Amino acid sequence: MNRRRFLKYSAAAAVSAPIIDALAEPSRLDITSNRAALTAAPTTSFSVLQMTDLHLPRFGARQQRVARAANEAKPDLIVITGDSVDAPDKLGVLDEFLSAMDKAIPTVAILGNWEYWSDIGVARIVSMYERHGVEVLVNRSTIMEKNGRSMRLLGLDDFVVGRPDINAALRDSPPADAELILAHCPQQRDGLAGRSSLVLSGHTHGGQINFFGATPYLPQGSGGYERGWYGAPGPDRSGIVRIAGQHRAPSAGAGPGLPSLYVSRGLGTSIVAARFCSIPELARFELLV
Repeated sequence: MNRRRFLKYSAAAAVSAPIIDALAEPSRLDITSNRAALTAAPTTSFSVLQMTDLHLPRFGARQQRVARAANEAKPDLIVITGDSVDAPDKLGVLDEFLSAMDKAIPTVAILGNWEYWSDIGVARIVSMYERHGVEVLVNRSTIMEKNGRSMRLLGLDDFVVGRPDINAALRDSPPADAELILAHCPQQRDGLAGRSSLVLSGHTHGGQINFFGATPYLPQGSGGYERGWYGAPGPDRSGIVRIAGQHRAPSAGAGPGLPSLYVSRGLGTSIVAARFCSIPELARFELLV
């Protein structure tokens, strides 16, 4: 091979490699692990697995792998934080996916912007979840108990399309030792000042397409948040993120007095069926209460 041909093939490879990687990356799966203390003196732990932004295109090998990984993790709770379906013909795919989930694992879900935009109808989506034993928390809360400790699960309606109402979600809710807020869009955090909570969000896909650390686009409702932890100190020597009481001090991300936030990269794709430098994520949490 002469030098000119070598340079030609090398240039073609340099251009095509990122494209191939971007097309292949959606089929990968990163199961991340986090330990976080929600109270100052925790005595028990809740194992929580977060699924978000499934954007189910079909029930194929990738979706089966996600369901299998969730079942094998055997958490105390699975939370589905919005954008499971995004097209009018995908309700049956959600049915297939939920059928593959272990019904013995308590599961709750909230809605994202695409549930509203999908033209399926929110009532039909909620009915499908409930048919599979999934509790839908849209401006509602429920209490989870374990070993004499309690954690409030508070779900908010979508920030962009819905009508999030935390007062409605808290109505008639008894006191709890800790609080976990589910909000599809991370920008919702900015309206939760003063709450000593952990917020789990998705929506951003971790940027979905990232170039050398730069994210060219984040959707409305991101609020400048992209992925990972905000408003929480780094893990201590025991690997625990101690967020108890963090709302009393200035928080990284959007100003003082805000709860800690974790933004998952999510599992699917939107608009473009590719990811680059944003591997799909199943986020596991050991929440100490």
